[in-house]
Amino acid sequence: MKNSQCNVLALRVLKENRRILIEQFTRESAVVFSPMFEYENIDEQMKLAVEKHFIGWLNSHWDTFYSFSGEIPKVQIDEVEHQFAIIFSRLLQKFNDFIHENSNEIDGSLFSELIQEKINIIKEIIKFGEKSEGNLNKLRYAYQKDKTIFERQMRSLKDGEIK
Repeated sequence: MKNSQCNVLALRVLKENRRILIEQFTRESAVVFSPMFEYENIDEQMKLAVEKHFIGWLNSHWDTFYSFSGEIPKVQIDEVEHQFAIIFSRLLQKFNDFIHENSNEIDGSLFSELIQEKINIIKEIIKFGEKSEGNLNKLRYAYQKDKTIFERQMRSLKDGEIK
């Protein structure tokens, strides 16, 4: 697959996930808005709920990539995945830079750590050129880890608020 075709696929993935995110907000999806009411008076939990949603959204890019990858000949999937990993890593790095540049306005230390961990995982995937299934398993692990960390943090905050 030519580099321009890889870029087009990456843009399709980014566009689809951007569409989903916008739709969640414009249609007032319960996934997005429920935590706003549930944690409206608890700032730390509200921030974690927002960060959790955004991390999940970032993770969904890989699911979208794999759903689109059926259009790619099997012999080219590793090359295309490699190109997407590079593009996605750049996106994450730019977002992480934005968080650090605006750290006085955005309280996202856990969020920033998770983004940096994702960048490192993607760099490992690029570096070692693992097979698609291995990459998918690693990304699933990272997703589950992110989800568990957020849930643990939320429980900790809830327990602290109740005591």
